[in-house]
Amino acid sequence: MTNKNFPSSYHIDSNGIVRVKKHVLCFSNVADAMFHPLRQNVENNVMVMLHLLKTISRILEVVQKQEYADALLYHATLILESSKINFQNESDTQEITRRFNECQSIYERSKVYFNNRPISGVS
Repeated sequence: MTNKNFPSSYHIDSNGIVRVKKHVLCFSNVADAMFHPLRQNVENNVMVMLHLLKTISRILEVVQKQEYADALLYHATLILESSKINFQNESDTQEITRRFNECQSIYERSKVYFNNRPISGVS
């Protein structure tokens, strides 16, 4: 899914005129549907939040599009913010912060990659 191209939300006729705009599935919607309920239901479970951050970091390592990486970092940030509200133990918050920083580091590397890779079809 990290390298899937989602279909256009516009149907265009042979003259190039938009005839229908439809709601389509996109990566950020899929990420929202997957991560919001998980994060909300495990707000008091450090181990699961750590696992969610590890999962996000693994996905970030293979994403093919900047917008996908942006959506994943957004969810990592929500997990970090939630941990600051829900966990009183400093060791727990430090571990979650460390895992978030790993996600952010992978994100920053991917951002450099996306900004420096050649545009397809352009020489």
